[in-house]
Amino acid sequence: MKTNTIILEGGLGNRMRVAAAAYAMAKQLAAHGTPIPFRVLWTKQWGMRCRFDELFKGQDLAPEGPALLDSPPEPVQPEHLIVPASWHPVREGAVTYDSGELTSKYRKAEACSEQTAPSLIGRAGGESPGGESAFFLRDAHGFERFLFARPTAKNLHLPRLLQRLRYRKIILAPEIWYLNRDGFDYESWFRQGGTLMTAYRDFCPWTSDDLRHLFVPNDEVQRLIDERTAAFSAHSIGVHIRRTDHQQAIDESPLELFFEAIDRELEDSPPALPVREGANTFNNGRADACSKQTTPSLTGRAGGGSSSIYLATDDEATKTAMRRRYGSRVITSEAEATRESTDGIRDALVEMFALSRTSHIYGSAGSTFSPIAAALGDVPITILQRDGAGKIDLLCQLNQSKNPAK
Repeated sequence: MKTNTIILEGGLGNRMRVAAAAYAMAKQLAAHGTPIPFRVLWTKQWGMRCRFDELFKGQDLAPEGPALLDSPPEPVQPEHLIVPASWHPVREGAVTYDSGELTSKYRKAEACSEQTAPSLIGRAGGESPGGESAFFLRDAHGFERFLFARPTAKNLHLPRLLQRLRYRKIILAPEIWYLNRDGFDYESWFRQGGTLMTAYRDFCPWTSDDLRHLFVPNDEVQRLIDERTAAFSAHSIGVHIRRTDHQQAIDESPLELFFEAIDRELEDSPPALPVREGANTFNNGRADACSKQTTPSLTGRAGGGSSSIYLATDDEATKTAMRRRYGSRVITSEAEATRESTDGIRDALVEMFALSRTSHIYGSAGSTFSPIAAALGDVPITILQRDGAGKIDLLCQLNQSKNPAK
């Protein structure tokens, strides 16, 4: 069966939810007796100037996660191959690679077949040998970088032309909202094999476990997460206030709603307990964050409570306002918020995982960032919105708290 290809688009949250949906769909097909390979590609583009392997590591290290098969040596880049436990293991030698690299991105469209791109599933034509199936999540490389690039005036929209010549069954990102609304049968569509989808919206129900299996921070990112959350208490509050280019969040989630929600949390929080200097503390008591850490005492902070506030925002004025109101309770990144550099994207991922370690997240309307953080940590989340709707646009069941503004 030919491989289904999914191109991740958008920012961190959107890419992560699409990958989780693809993984859930691959498992669903396998459970229904049609194991089909899935290739999910991470491309660098506007708003995401960062590679997958600069953020995440191989899933073989995830607890109870899928197995990882190593990729061949250079010049081929590392590849993340996931084989769900319910599927047959991939035998050594079951995955082959073509040694030829496409040196010119303007080769004829017929040269874009699966067997010419490096490190793809199966043998010639993208077939899965022996009826076995697999799931790839990795960076696009080689000719894929051009073939699956976002069509623009700069590249003369050639990627879209080549995609239409190469694939006969294509779903593009803007179509998915309408297909979801109309109850489109994605399982039957993917069962055909050899499909292409570009997506920034999830299309299949998925779980927090799916997300955690796929996205494990690499060692450098994990170190930054641990440093950022070292001063968290068991009652740290997570706050995501989206601004800059997100007009819905600006209009529907004003700062006053966050002030009201945080004030209520602080009033209800237990009194601070003395923490000895150098005492061992734990992040939220979760098993996945129970490594002992030496943290500074949280006593003596503004308000005298035990709750710290982790603020994730892309707006400096918001940081200033929060610090003015809550003082040293506020923990936030000092880095400039940008999606146009590797450091900026890496810091955003650190913020997402920091939010996942809080006890309750308050998020902004229309953003997937805080809901993905809530899914990663199984944390209660409240979307603060003027009309009290607080809707979360994810195909994952979250622990959603009642919007206090309602």
